[in-house]
Amino acid sequence: MSSRILFLLVLVCVYFCCSSAYGNYENCCLSYAKRVQVHLLLNRVNFYRMQEINDSCNKRAVQFYLRKRNHVICGDPREIWVKTLQMKINRRMHQIPPNRIY
Repeated sequence: MSSRILFLLVLVCVYFCCSSAYGNYENCCLSYAKRVQVHLLLNRVNFYRMQEINDSCNKRAVQFYLRKRNHVICGDPREIWVKTLQMKINRRMHQIPPNRIY
């Protein structure tokens, strides 16, 4: 009976060791969006961040975070639509609001 328990314990340990070796992919882009209309997406994007290649992410990408429902759209940093959207978001983020006199 104890050999069965020992075998199950070893099996569980091997499972957890192997599953953690593959990394955490929940915050990684594994594929890119193909067709995106920048003018429709611009008002829905809250911010973006660059995803670099590291132990858990195997692809460079730009992650666009949408305001509603916590959706993320992944773009290839070499694509024109990605660069255009980044540029427009940067302009929007760095705009100085007009001075208002009260």
